[in-house]
Amino acid sequence: MENIKLNKTLYQHKDVIEILDSSFSEFNTEIPTIPKFFNLYNTNFYEISKRTHNFFIVKSEEYIGSIINPLDKEIESLKENIKRVQLEIDSIEREHPYFTNGSFLMNNEYNKAYGEGAGGITTGDQAHGPKYFMQSGKKRRIIDDYSVFSKIKTRFGIQEVKDADLIVFLGSGGLGAIQSGPPINKLGDVFKSSYEVNMYTP
Repeated sequence: MENIKLNKTLYQHKDVIEILDSSFSEFNTEIPTIPKFFNLYNTNFYEISKRTHNFFIVKSEEYIGSIINPLDKEIESLKENIKRVQLEIDSIEREHPYFTNGSFLMNNEYNKAYGEGAGGITTGDQAHGPKYFMQSGKKRRIIDDYSVFSKIKTRFGIQEVKDADLIVFLGSGGLGAIQSGPPINKLGDVFKSSYEVNMYTP
């Protein structure tokens, strides 16, 4: 049998460094930079799955917080302006085409001059029966308590005016055609704002 002779060459550490290429350039181990990453991202944007895009969005929001669209702030500002303008419109005092604000109304059935024995104005000039106060174009029913009506007259400085000269009497159809506002159960209720009266729905 033929003998094969093997030769073994030994290198010291410094010789290995000089002879061998330790960079492993063929494996392309270059560390990518942020600009290169985004260049690749933008280049392949439409090839990247939506799931991957969503992953980036979620991770970004976890780090910097929810992403706010500048238009959202503008939209919210416009909405607030609309609410403010609408509030101003709803707060404008309205007028009825025939009966002025501050006037008092009653059904003419309670006017003694209209029908005897129908209740009406007594010898003391007090009108008894449902009364209405006009405010912002609506009729507000005053509680059927003459003391409350008397306090309202006093508050407006018309306590010396006879009820017959103060109250406007009209038929049921006329009263029914006027929109109703919030009722008046005590003196303080007279001073509700025009906004409250305008927005009231029976």
